[in-house]
Amino acid sequence: MRISLTILAVAGAIGASVPAMAVPPARPAAAGCHIALPASPDAESFTNAGRSGAAALAQQTGTVFTAAVNHLCAAGTVRPANVARYRSLLVRDAEGAADPNIYDDAEEHAGALIIEYAFAGDAPPSQAQIEAALRCWRNPQGAGCTTEDVGP
Repeated sequence: MRISLTILAVAGAIGASVPAMAVPPARPAAAGCHIALPASPDAESFTNAGRSGAAALAQQTGTVFTAAVNHLCAAGTVRPANVARYRSLLVRDAEGAADPNIYDDAEEHAGALIIEYAFAGDAPPSQAQIEAALRCWRNPQGAGCTTEDVGP
């Protein structure tokens, strides 16, 4: 019995002297995921679509966009650096665009990230729809993306 306790004590001393294995941090990028772009409507596109409430729809879309981009940032799909060059989110009503499309147009709207969507029923696109659009923006050749999607 004394030998068993001695062996157990020695094993404990050896285990205590071995450094613990470091556990990798849980997504260090998530700590920097505080992406928010002020959203504004492209008034002309809403007028051409005969839709009122452009400012409210742009704000709602901006809120959903913020949730979507931060969720994908925490997952490592979108990094803050991908969005850092943009100062705003321009929301366009694009008739016929059942799924949102995200792109930039530096010549026409420098500093703006653009989201196009057909606002049916006065509701913004869902978070899942915006996440899919963000994935295609970052990787136009990805699954579910079409050649019409515009990448980074």
